[in-house]
Amino acid sequence: MEIARLMGYPKAENPDVYFFVGIWCMNRGMDEQACEELKRALEQMENYHGADITYTAGQMEQIYVWLTEMCRRLDRPQEAVRYGVLALRMNRYKDGVASLLMYLFAGEEKEKETAEGTWSFLGKLYDLSSLKDLTFLFRCAKSVSFLALEDRIMDALPEEDRKAIQSLREEEIPQESWGIRVKNQMNRQFLSWVKYIEDTSEEQLVRDVRARFEKLGSDKAGYVDYFRRYSFWGVLNPVKGEYDNFEKRAHMMKEQLSDFIWLYSILEDNRSRAVLLAVMRNWTYIDTALLEKARENGEHYFDLDLLPEAEGEVFVDVGAYIGDTVRSFTGIYGNGYQRIYAYEPDHENLRFLKHNIHGLHDVEIRRKAVGKEAGTLELISPEDTSSSRLETVGAPAEKLDTTTVEIVTLDDDIAEPVTWIKMDVEGAEYDALIGASEHIKKDKPKLSISVYHGYDDLWRLPRLIHEMNPSYRFYLRYYGGNLIPTEIVLTALPE
Repeated sequence: MEIARLMGYPKAENPDVYFFVGIWCMNRGMDEQACEELKRALEQMENYHGADITYTAGQMEQIYVWLTEMCRRLDRPQEAVRYGVLALRMNRYKDGVASLLMYLFAGEEKEKETAEGTWSFLGKLYDLSSLKDLTFLFRCAKSVSFLALEDRIMDALPEEDRKAIQSLREEEIPQESWGIRVKNQMNRQFLSWVKYIEDTSEEQLVRDVRARFEKLGSDKAGYVDYFRRYSFWGVLNPVKGEYDNFEKRAHMMKEQLSDFIWLYSILEDNRSRAVLLAVMRNWTYIDTALLEKARENGEHYFDLDLLPEAEGEVFVDVGAYIGDTVRSFTGIYGNGYQRIYAYEPDHENLRFLKHNIHGLHDVEIRRKAVGKEAGTLELISPEDTSSSRLETVGAPAEKLDTTTVEIVTLDDDIAEPVTWIKMDVEGAEYDALIGASEHIKKDKPKLSISVYHGYDDLWRLPRLIHEMNPSYRFYLRYYGGNLIPTEIVLTALPE
């Protein structure tokens, strides 16, 4: 039964009946019912032949705007686009509607290809040779961080007009902000991200990333499964309405914003800054495009531009796993090293480690965990992951294999000077670095550290190293996929 009848209205031809009922529903958060009533108002308006002047006739543009917004909230993107187009045909400079449509398009999996499709779509509504229209569209694309579309608009402009549009990218970002000078577009994008985090509440940050998450499509299940298996990021269970992961992320970015600004400012090269920007945008918008651009094609840990040789090295592999890193090390640099220490506490991994290093000289395998102080612990190995952790990761109890292992510090366990330390120990890197502080202060070894086992590792591990020895220079390299930022390596080199 129609809401109009429930409210005492007769079956009416006048569209205003449905129009006002739609507003009544909309004001009470009843989007589903409001959409139906407003659609009826539009239908009645098409067929209305009465002599009375209708209020609906003067509100057609606003009805299209409301339907666009509500269909977006109801996850009906095709309808949202339909009504958005109708609204823009009545007033093409409705920035809220244009931005909303760009927001819907920007959430597609391949942003660059989507930008081309969006560009073609916009050509049916706007004059793409008009500086006025392109300026308007650029502002809208900028408001929803549709970077690929921003670039597409820039590419379409002659050089003299491009300078006018380029100035929009500099809006609200002074030439120097938070101690960072705007020398290039990457600096500007990073500072724009900083401003967004600074100006946006934690609650809104969570809402924004949830909205992007809902549009992941075929990648959504894999995204959830990753965080199920590796819970040091926080819980993500949409079925139960649990978004602790996103809440933790938003809180950390707000609270530690100054630390990310510090990290960006001390990174030594643009490749490193590109990695940090890509990770920040992914955490904020689930932006995959910049991660794809930042990814390295070489071997983990061993960037030859930073680490060109390894003659005479005393190499310490903390989290040696099955010997893959040791094999990469010798495969890239040869056998001119002095000694290799391989720390791996998991007894199953040790079998493969011993096999894989067979034939290499001066490799000492130590079945020990590395931490900030000596002790023992129960090692927990979930069956569905490839590595062990020093604490439970949320797997069912019947799937856990525990065994007691010794914890040592590198300062106590290795007497000789070390020249290179690599760490990948599933979130225990912070403690392991504390336990190697004397080596770091005195020996100044090269450091290759995984910094992705939690949202705060990215800044707090460089902070810790800097506090131990301020002479280190920092670089970031990225070796993971484009959906979730993993395999982030911090390389710290002494002066």
